[in-house]
Amino acid sequence: IWGSLMGVVAFGADGPADNPWTFGPDGFSFSDDLCSLYEQNLSSKGETLSYKIECNTLIGYVGINDGEGSFENTEFALLTQIPQDRVVFTLELDGNGFYKFSLYDQLDHVKPCVDEGEDKMAISEIPDGGYDDLGTTIPIDFSGVIMATDYDGDSVTLEEGKFVINITDDEPKEAGCFPEIGIVEEEALPDGNQEIKDHILDPWLFPIPDTAIAEGTLAWQVSVGADEPVTFSMSGETCGLPQLTSNGEVVAYEVINGVLYAYVPCEDNGVEAQSLKTLEPTIPVEGRLIFTLELQENGDYKFTLVDQLDHDDCGEDDLCINFSSMIVATDFDGDSITLNDDFYIKVI
Repeated sequence: IWGSLMGVVAFGADGPADNPWTFGPDGFSFSDDLCSLYEQNLSSKGETLSYKIECNTLIGYVGINDGEGSFENTEFALLTQIPQDRVVFTLELDGNGFYKFSLYDQLDHVKPCVDEGEDKMAISEIPDGGYDDLGTTIPIDFSGVIMATDYDGDSVTLEEGKFVINITDDEPKEAGCFPEIGIVEEEALPDGNQEIKDHILDPWLFPIPDTAIAEGTLAWQVSVGADEPVTFSMSGETCGLPQLTSNGEVVAYEVINGVLYAYVPCEDNGVEAQSLKTLEPTIPVEGRLIFTLELQENGDYKFTLVDQLDHDDCGEDDLCINFSSMIVATDFDGDSITLNDDFYIKVI
């Protein structure tokens, strides 16, 4: 963005400084004291920003990082001339007050803690829009590093709040042109009746897989935006999943250690549960396991069909299970979205 600071300072009778070797006034410059920037504790991808001034440009970058974000970082970088790893933003300032701010990489928008305790945000301070409206904008106050000098050399540093650049938070968005659909077949289960067409005829004509396992990725369903990387997870909310039955019995859902288990609960007497746990001791649910869904942080998933699901119609019909409502995509600074009709498993 571009702008001018001429309206911020009244130079008085002396007028702004004027260098005879340049065209126009030269009343504005950067201060060598960058403390006010470090005090704002800005970070990018979890790393504290360092700052340095080159000619008429202030550079905010992630480079020399001892974990403290101290002023010595900048001095060391200037003395050794070690190049910055990653430029986050630059601010160019001309003597006449015209400036240009350029953002090159993400800034972390950290939402404050909602708590009544010390150093936490009180419940009464939550904006009307709710928790999601917190931390959506970072105000970077450059006032403390801007000096205004009049013609006979008198200088002042801008007062706090006189020159602020607001950085609006970027959030992930759904991006898939088509939903992700994994396909499994009950005939691939033990005792399943294998169809001849899946084996003999050209697989290009009948691409239905003969498998009880579907694997794929949801990475293409989300555009993370500037605050990459994106992390996928499953919420514990299973109320959005369809009501399924297996052999006439209602299927229950439970998320344990990031894995969704669909199962038919055992009888209250626990006898059947004990026998099942003996047969499959690694399964953390007590009941007849129907399927599992595993999701990695990078969006890779694995669906495993273990037992039958009831289909409404006769013949080989499709049962589509929409898992979108429990898939959450979160960017680096904590902004999240839940998928909407983007992820299905088709059980044939």
